[in-house]
Order: sequence, then structure tokens, then C-alpha cells
Amino acid sequence: MALPDMLTVKEVAKLLRMPTKTVFEHCRTGKIPCVKIGRTVRVPKKLLLERLGLKEEFFSS
Repeated sequence: MALPDMLTVKEVAKLLRMPTKTVFEHCRTGKIPCVKIGRTVRVPKKLLLERLGLKEEFFSS
């Protein structure tokens, strides 16, 4: 499954198998890199994968 360049909090929560509330908290504290665009929070795929120590090929199959 190829991931889009920017992920929603809901997509990250599903990917990491955690509640969206926890993802928002990790974004707020900097544990998960994110970008706030207006009232919307997006997580750059590349930065998330780097933070997790994974390569994109892990999700490409």
C-alpha cells in the first residue's frame, strides 16, 4: 500500500494502531512530526517513517 505524502491524523492512528487522541497528543508534544495547516493537522510521511526508523518500501507491497 503506497502512502500519500501527507497523512491525516486518522490515517496515522490506523497505521500505528492507536487512538486519534493519542496521535494528536504526540503531535502536540513533538513525538510525531506534524504540520498544522489552519485547523488541520497533517503528518509528513517521510518524517514519520524517519521517526519510526522505517523505509517507505516497508509499506509498498
